[in-house]
Amino acid sequence: MYKIGIVGAGAVADLHAQAVASLPNAQLTGCCDGGSGRAKVLADQYGAIAFANYQALIESPEVDVAHCHPQRASPATSYFGGRGGQAGSL
Repeated sequence: MYKIGIVGAGAVADLHAQAVASLPNAQLTGCCDGGSGRAKVLADQYGAIAFANYQALIESPEVDVAHCHPQRASPATSYFGGRGGQAGSL
């Protein structure tokens, strides 16, 4: 089971969360969004953790793969993807 974290909880985040929820081998386990409060709403809806920032999300053992989609993502948030030696397709 892949534990997925979403960076950015804006307008399309729910569609991304629905896509993760539809996968048989994935679960949304975390999300974050620059202090807007939207991450908590999304996390509560999917039984995930709302992280304070993307660093906390990617360092958490509760997240294997981070999906980043904020419109103005900095290079620091746009290159990471997997951790823990896991590779494969969802």
